[in-house]
Amino acid sequence: MTGSAVSNRLESLHAAVFRLSPDGLFSKAQAALAVTLFTLFVGTGLRCVAFATDRSLWIDEAMLALNIQHRSASELFAPLDHNQGAPVGFLLACKASVALFGLNEYALRLPAFIASLVALFAFASAAFQLLPRMAARLALALFALAPYLVAYSAECKQYAFDAAASSLMLALAAGLLNGRTGNWRWLLLAIGGAGAVWFSHPSLFVVAALGCALVHQAVVRKDRQQLFAAALTGFAWLGSFAVVYLVNIRNLGENRYLQDYWAGYFLPWPTKPSEAFWIVEKLGQFLAYPGGFAMVAAVPVILGIAAIRRIENGMAVLIAILGPCVLVLAASAFRKYPFCGRLLIFLVPGLILLAACGAAEIAEVVGRTSRFGMALGLAFLLLSPALESRELLRRPKHAEELKPVLRKLQSHWKAGDRLYVYNGSGDAGAGPAFEFYAPQFPIPKERIVLGGVHRGHPEEYLREVNALPKDGRVWLLVSHEHADEVVRLRSYFESTRKPADCIACTGSAAYAYDER
Repeated sequence: MTGSAVSNRLESLHAAVFRLSPDGLFSKAQAALAVTLFTLFVGTGLRCVAFATDRSLWIDEAMLALNIQHRSASELFAPLDHNQGAPVGFLLACKASVALFGLNEYALRLPAFIASLVALFAFASAAFQLLPRMAARLALALFALAPYLVAYSAECKQYAFDAAASSLMLALAAGLLNGRTGNWRWLLLAIGGAGAVWFSHPSLFVVAALGCALVHQAVVRKDRQQLFAAALTGFAWLGSFAVVYLVNIRNLGENRYLQDYWAGYFLPWPTKPSEAFWIVEKLGQFLAYPGGFAMVAAVPVILGIAAIRRIENGMAVLIAILGPCVLVLAASAFRKYPFCGRLLIFLVPGLILLAACGAAEIAEVVGRTSRFGMALGLAFLLLSPALESRELLRRPKHAEELKPVLRKLQSHWKAGDRLYVYNGSGDAGAGPAFEFYAPQFPIPKERIVLGGVHRGHPEEYLREVNALPKDGRVWLLVSHEHADEVVRLRSYFESTRKPADCIACTGSAAYAYDER
């Protein structure tokens, strides 16, 4: 075969694989596919980077990890210690991961990491089924870069499961919302919703909104068959949720500590005129965290609501997207679910769909006069979450590096030393993380004093410190501190002893004090 023949063969193969257009460039469809695949690659990569970071468990993770460590699988159905609450499906997934890979940070965080990848690909499916192409690609980019979706992909907490359940349910329902039929679609939706409530408590709001959307669609179309299928699907969801409520959720509503902790995040009801701003304030906070948007993003969100309303079956899609937010606000009025922070991460997929749809509308208008202006605006929209994700990967929101502190403390330890562990006020302190890591860095138990939990009584810490024997050096171990409590403790130590040594890492520290 001649050289020219070989060259012609290679060119033919290249064109067949990539289906190049006559001018040698990718077609629009191929370019769009490449952009989508690249976006999925970036989103997966960010989550892998977050997971690969070998951070110490912070207090919330440690308190949940202690339950997973010390309980059997069946005991995880009972109310958890340390005022923790989590879906039993998530707890069992973590227990299985620990059984397979050992008790370590990676094993504890692996289920959340896998859930974050499920959320990414499920969201891609939902976005491309529900939105116009440009809006769908923009939504996927925003989801891939969403800072708190990335951050919570590497924590031993259930929030990645909440986002995954929301995204997966939207993906399963998208075909039906678009007017497609098929018993298999209803079956998958019924199974998905019945399973979701075991892995994500707030998925109840998502499936309830989807049920309302599908019933609304059936009533508008006067489609009795769809109404009957929606009713059957709803009964399957209700039956599964009833079991979950009895074995898991009911106990959370009876936890007085959690009720007090979230007290400021329940919608005041009946709402007085002076409290009417509460909803606006909390929606603004949600936009920033966990939404990851600047306040200016409220404009494309509002435009997105109008844009989705205009598409075919738009009202049903809007009910599916906005319904969970309305339902959780109603639940907060009854003090059943706080409208706050990371507990709202399940609303982020819907928020991104709205923001992307509105931003795509703006971009289309701007693009008629300036393609450069359109590209610049879209880049600016993506730049903010990208930079925030980068910052959270560099400086995690919950960074409490107690493990390296304990490692260094073990090397600095001298015979006769004592350790006082600041245990905080119930939602603070080094106690839970120290209990988790102590077996890895053994210190004689008789030399350890685990401080008590003295919520509202800071003088009790000083009483404990004053009771310590005066002979030898004392280490004060702190993490996840209430600043005023730790300041009082350190001041008291320094007034009675001489500062001798200090080991400090991000969010955690150990201070040594000698006899005077």
